[in-house]
Amino acid sequence: MMLYGRPDDNIAPDATWTASAEDPDYLATYLADLDVSNPAKLTTTSGGWVGDFGAPVIVEAIGLLNHNLDAGLDVVVQANITNDWGDPPLELAFTIPADDAGGFSINPWLDLRQPEGSEYEYQYWRIWVDEANSSPVAIGEVVMLATAREFWIDPAPGLQRSVEIPDIIHESGFGGQTGYTIGAQWYVWDGAIPGTEIDDHWSLALQARGRTRPFFFVPDQAVNSCYLVRFGWDGPRFTVVERGGQFFEVPAFRLREVSRGVPL
Repeated sequence: MMLYGRPDDNIAPDATWTASAEDPDYLATYLADLDVSNPAKLTTTSGGWVGDFGAPVIVEAIGLLNHNLDAGLDVVVQANITNDWGDPPLELAFTIPADDAGGFSINPWLDLRQPEGSEYEYQYWRIWVDEANSSPVAIGEVVMLATAREFWIDPAPGLQRSVEIPDIIHESGFGGQTGYTIGAQWYVWDGAIPGTEIDDHWSLALQARGRTRPFFFVPDQAVNSCYLVRFGWDGPRFTVVERGGQFFEVPAFRLREVSRGVPL
């Protein structure tokens, strides 16, 4: 089942972020600026960032996007009612995957949803790398959802996922070709979600202001991979289909991953 958050569900930009050892060229504020290609960095190979929300907040999902973390590295999210990390009441580990074949990080995420009345609700949240990375730690974006939402049925058969890899091809007069990659890549999803409530899809598209505002997207909750995406169209679209003599509106979508630039 697909999971997502509307743009306003992402509360990470609301926090005041501080780094344990900030690289002055890659500030802690870059951790939640919605620009995945603009990372926050440390000058050390371990450590992390603390987000102070000013008051307790509920977080139902969290993702780390565009990072340089080694596969299997000890990385956790912690939370507390005070800025004290000796024995925080919440500590959950991310599973850091190996990079994909193109050298880009696979973005891990955690589902933090709890039964009503026992949600994780804290003022201070910390992303912490507890062992040495192979290079100073860098993370392009942290997304934290106050509400994690689902498309309650899986996409229709025929959902297409593709990867776009911009390149430059020079061709000689004799037909010989020389190719150059720009170094970037991004995923694109095209399809329809027949079981989605029309109002939910409509609300997401309108809050995203067409292609203007990015939002969090997990194509398959059984897979440890998340994305920051935009709609590929400038407004919501619906396809009318016929089933058993009745006509239904089916939300159609095109999602495009926000480009990370080149690998960190």
